Amino acid sequence: MPCAICTDRFDSVLDIARTKCGHVFHSDCVSKWVAHSRTCPECRGSVFLSDLLDLLINFASNADAVRLKRHMSEVKREFDAKNEAVIYAKDKIKELQLHLIFKNLDISKTQEHIKGLELEYALVRAKVGLRSLPSLVSEVQRLKQENRRLTEELNSIQTMKSSQKDEVPPMKKRRVESDEEVEGKSTSSVNPSKLSTSSVQSSPAAKNVIQPADSCNHHGGKCACQPSTISEK
Repeated sequence: MPCAICTDRFDSVLDIARTKCGHVFHSDCVSKWVAHSRTCPECRGSVFLSDLLDLLINFASNADAVRLKRHMSEVKREFDAKNEAVIYAKDKIKELQLHLIFKNLDISKTQEHIKGLELEYALVRAKVGLRSLPSLVSEVQRLKQENRRLTEELNSIQTMKSSQKDEVPPMKKRRVESDEEVEGKSTSSVNPSKLSTSSVQSSPAAKNVIQPADSCNHHGGKCACQPSTISEK
């Protein structure tokens, strides 16, 4: 016959107790029950701890059966404990899953907020850029003009350099000619007698003055052309 509370069979190992209504249970089982609900597990009649009576029953001794039942009871308790641990773990997993869902929602909201801030920042930068656009255009124009001016200066410098290179050979030629002219003048200054003689001989007026009257080729001897020639001079 099993106990109605724990469903284990009665044996000589565990004590047995009876309520005042006549129902029989394991002593530990019925004591815990009555302490909690103060009723009979079978008929739900009013029962107090003082109403419980111990029963002494002689059972046939069977050590193997007793040990087997005890082992089964221990295994059942371990199973129940493991089952409770599994249930607790499942509940904890569900709790963590819910927590993860809420965290993901928070992350999504944060990302949307960040995108909104980035868009707002881009709009602010665009507004600032539009305000500074005229000054930037003016600066670009100024830089273009400066670049054009520098380019013109560079081109003029290159033109001057190329023209100077082209003028070098004529300058050398003129220098050689001037050197030759200086050498000729120095030679004429060294022989003044020859220079005077040749110059006098080459001058037509000098020939008329120096030529004597009796050697006139036109009138033969003395001639009246000589004074006129002198007077003309």
